[in-house]
Amino acid sequence: MERYSDRIWTPSEADLLAENKFIKSEVKELGKDVIDALVSCSVSYRRRAYTPYSHYNVGASLLTTDGQIFGGCNSESVAYSPTNHAEGTAISAANSEGASIPNRKFIRAVAVCAKGKSGPCGECLQRIVEHADNCLIIVADTEGEIVRITSLKAIFPYNFNPSHLGK
Repeated sequence: MERYSDRIWTPSEADLLAENKFIKSEVKELGKDVIDALVSCSVSYRRRAYTPYSHYNVGASLLTTDGQIFGGCNSESVAYSPTNHAEGTAISAANSEGASIPNRKFIRAVAVCAKGKSGPCGECLQRIVEHADNCLIIVADTEGEIVRITSLKAIFPYNFNPSHLGK
């Protein structure tokens, strides 16, 4: 095991401090009204979820860099793998309305509303990375109470992104 000790990676204290500063700055700049609107949207979309198999409803909303809000909910399939996740549905809605034109990096914040304290899954984080170098991630309970506010880089620091393909 000692031969691998130089390959162990954890975020540095400087990285953690920088991310904490980013989160606080974004929260302050967006303000309570915008954050509340995002959470409210995700709660509303959660009520629309189609989950006859898992009964695990998720609602999500995203804020674009130009201030638009888009929402989505999960929609299950009996085969499970074609199930649409709430975050992906919100991203698709934003794409459908042209939010990704002319810049693929259009996500500023994402709010997720679900039972418990879970945030976006790995697949959804990867979808978010496609459209943001970093953004706020707001997690709310089913009543719309904010459980935590973090960032994409804080919860997915070692991600695969378009820059790895020279894009």
